[in-house]
Amino acid sequence: MTFEGFAGLRLQASTSRKSWTYRYRSPVDSRMRQVKLGEWPAMSFAAAIDAWEQSRVKRDTGAELFTLRRQQGQEATRPSAGDYTLRQLRRDYLQGHVEVNRKTKRAVEVARLFKAMLGPVANMHATAQI
Repeated sequence: MTFEGFAGLRLQASTSRKSWTYRYRSPVDSRMRQVKLGEWPAMSFAAAIDAWEQSRVKRDTGAELFTLRRQQGQEATRPSAGDYTLRQLRRDYLQGHVEVNRKTKRAVEVARLFKAMLGPVANMHATAQI
């Protein structure tokens, strides 16, 4: 779903969630890119417009939003190995690799498989031996 007056702002629906995204032409290589701004209903329409405006300003200054997002993800602090559960590992893998590098249908299938198979051991520490 697109919104008149907010070029590139979209509400995309999948089978499991609805996400606010900003679709834009890259100032670096002129390719179409897309970044996720947040999920609906946790992010309201007004908050999505604010995030869209901030992203648009960054893009207008020549920044590559896709690269900035990837750098922020790498700089984010991770919990120590003792506190890191399999549930957190699954979430990080899905967000950092599967959703970025796989087509939507495959990403949804991988998420479904992980959810089904991880259930009984999800709260175990990632370093624990099964």
